[in-house]
Amino acid sequence: CTLLTKTQNLQNLLCGIDFLNRVGSQGNSHSITDSLGQKRTDSNGRLHAQKSTDNSRLIVALSSIGKDATAVGDWNLVEAYSANGFNWIKKQGINGAIWALIALDSNDYATTDTTIRQQCIDFILGKQLEDGGWTLSGTVSDPDITGMTLQALYNYRDQGAVATACDEAITCLSEMQLDNGGMPYGGSETSESAAQVIVALTTWGINPDTD
Repeated sequence: CTLLTKTQNLQNLLCGIDFLNRVGSQGNSHSITDSLGQKRTDSNGRLHAQKSTDNSRLIVALSSIGKDATAVGDWNLVEAYSANGFNWIKKQGINGAIWALIALDSNDYATTDTTIRQQCIDFILGKQLEDGGWTLSGTVSDPDITGMTLQALYNYRDQGAVATACDEAITCLSEMQLDNGGMPYGGSETSESAAQVIVALTTWGINPDTD
C-alpha cells in the first residue's frame, strides 16, 4: 500500500482511528503526518472548501494517536476554523458544527477566534427538534445525529441550555429505542446507530446495558 493510498484512505475515514492505529503499528505515522502536511486545498488550511468535516475528522484521528493537529508538517489543521469562520463550518449544517466541537475537544485545542465553540453550540441548540433530538434534515430525530450531538455537547453541560437540551435528547433516544434494544435509522435497525448511542450514553455516564 503506497503512502498516497494511505493518505487517501485517511482522508476518507470518518475518524480514521482504526486506520491510524494500523499505520502506527507499522511505524509509519510520521510519514503520514508529513504527507498530510504537504497536502492542502488553499492558504486557509482547508482540506475542502465546503466540508469542514474533512479537517475535523483528521484532527480527531491525529489526536487519537497523540499527534498535534496544529503542527502537521508546517500546517495547522485547527486554524482553519478561525481562518474561514463559522460560515465555513456550518456549510454542512449541524454535522459541521458537531464535528468541529468534537475535533476541538479531542485535544483541548485553542482557536484564534475564541467564539467558534460557542457559535457551534448555539447553532446546534437552535437545530433541536420538538421531539428532543436532532437530525440532518426533516422533522424527526435520528439516533445517529442525536448521539453525535450528545457527544459533542458533553463538555459544555455546565451551560443550562445545553444541560436541558441533552436531557431532552436522552429521553428522545429512550423513546425511539426498539423493543429488542436496537436503534432504528431510516426504517431499519443498524449497528452504527446503536454504536453512536452507546458512545453518547457512556459519555454522559449512563450504562447502556442496565440504565
